[in-house]
Amino acid sequence: MSISFQLLFIIISGVFFLYLKEKSFKYYALYNIFLVIYVLSRYDPIYDGSQELLAVVLGGKNATVLMHITSFLVQVAFYNFYTIFALYFLDLDKHDKKFFGRIIWILRLLGSFFVVLGILCFFIKNEDLFIDFYIFLYVPVMLSLFLPSVYRAIKFSGKHKDYFLIGASSFVFCALTAFTGSFVSSLNMNNPIIFFYIGIIVETIFFSLGLAFKMKLINDERNKIRAEVIKHKHRQQISRFSGLLQGEEKERKRMAEELHDGIAGDLTAIKFQLSTFNIDEASPKNAAVRAMPITARRTSISVLR
Repeated sequence: MSISFQLLFIIISGVFFLYLKEKSFKYYALYNIFLVIYVLSRYDPIYDGSQELLAVVLGGKNATVLMHITSFLVQVAFYNFYTIFALYFLDLDKHDKKFFGRIIWILRLLGSFFVVLGILCFFIKNEDLFIDFYIFLYVPVMLSLFLPSVYRAIKFSGKHKDYFLIGASSFVFCALTAFTGSFVSSLNMNNPIIFFYIGIIVETIFFSLGLAFKMKLINDERNKIRAEVIKHKHRQQISRFSGLLQGEEKERKRMAEELHDGIAGDLTAIKFQLSTFNIDEASPKNAAVRAMPITARRTSISVLR
């Protein structure tokens, strides 16, 4: 059942990452991939079969050491990817970039350290050394990162954090219970790994709710941005139309001024010509003077038209 959940979420996370380009989904898919590998490795037939295949190539002792180290390296991988996913999902990369950068740096350092340590322990055939570092270094460091991350999530993140925090806290509690039961024999836990599976299922259920809520937030934010873009385009169109209207108004004023100046000049000329006209004297000169105002009048009328 747990594997079915994880395979489903690998597909869903991959699709959402390709569609939304939301980094949290990419790291959740990577987390689930390594988690599936780990869960399958806990299945005895698969574990024993893999070890037998390696024994053919590397020998029995080397195969045993490599399988033990690989099992813990896979745990380092899926816990690291889960932490990165959590940081992105809680939007700490936006709200507290300095803290986010420090956590990413620590996770990279831990991952690189345990890869190198795993190679070294394989060559010296000492898987116990690797396990000791995992128990006394990796687990305490990851717990120390979990608590301040929860504090910042409560302080900065949106409402979707509630679903995640419940799921993550349940998962951490169940994982610690399984881890303690595996290494503390006095607790007499027959099958402590069952707590780990319970934690995965609970975390997956609450993450599903948180995922749906965050999808709503992402869509709301995109719709808001789209509305702002449309509003901005409308403003640009209004500004452009306003500019056109202002240009037309200026052109009308210019034409009106030209008409006014032209007609005023013509009327002044008519007035001047009429002032030289002698009513009592009928002569060729007076006939020419009478014709000039008529011509000027016709010119003014044609300009107005």
